[in-house]
Amino acid sequence: LLMGIFVGAIFFQVGADISGAQNRAGGLFFALAFFAFTSLSTVDLFVAERKMVAREVRGGYYSPASYLLAKAVLDGLLLRAVPALLYAAPFYPMMGLASGGAQVGLFLATLTAFALAVGALSLLVSAASASAGRASLVMNVVLLLSLLVGGFFVNVASIPGWIRWLHYLSLFYYAYSALMINELSDLLLNFVLQGYAAVSGVRGTTFLAIIGVQPDTLWRSVVVLDCLWAALLALAVLALYLGIPRARARAALRAEDVA
Repeated sequence: LLMGIFVGAIFFQVGADISGAQNRAGGLFFALAFFAFTSLSTVDLFVAERKMVAREVRGGYYSPASYLLAKAVLDGLLLRAVPALLYAAPFYPMMGLASGGAQVGLFLATLTAFALAVGALSLLVSAASASAGRASLVMNVVLLLSLLVGGFFVNVASIPGWIRWLHYLSLFYYAYSALMINELSDLLLNFVLQGYAAVSGVRGTTFLAIIGVQPDTLWRSVVVLDCLWAALLALAVLALYLGIPRARARAALRAEDVA
């Protein structure tokens, strides 16, 4: 909530000009970056619990899937969905974003879906890593690479073809595209450059095309983001299943050493 107020104050009531378009892009992308890196809070707790989980799974108290799905629900609700809504409550009106009910709803849905997906990614990396330090390192590298090809820092169309495919793996790319299309599609911009003729009534879709965001990909981006969330959760369950036998083998070796 406080972060939403602070960021909303920085981007307060953006205009419909060049700087307003730039500030919209910056404010929306910062919101994604904020929730991406707060997902690292999952790493330490998950790794710390893993030995206990392995012991209780071997004891038959529950399955890895039951544990991870319960954790994903609690983590998703308390640490992803609720914070996203609290952040958006002051941020959205203070920034002066599109006031239509459908646009507000889609903003909230996209931001929440992104927070859930990046939380699932954190669970996956934590389940597949041997230590919290290694999981944090991998998460930081993955998030930075995803952020780099997300469409804000570089026009995706200008990336060399042999490496351009990376943006299809970026959670940032789908969420940023959806948020930008949702915000700018119905907006008319006024471009005024000192010393040049002013251009009024530029469609937001034209600006989106210039920066490499395809206006007709809104729902595709939202659907892909939701599918990635489900896929990452499934992979996290698989990683935890594969990790339990390793934990069992290590426990057996320690027992033999003691004997």
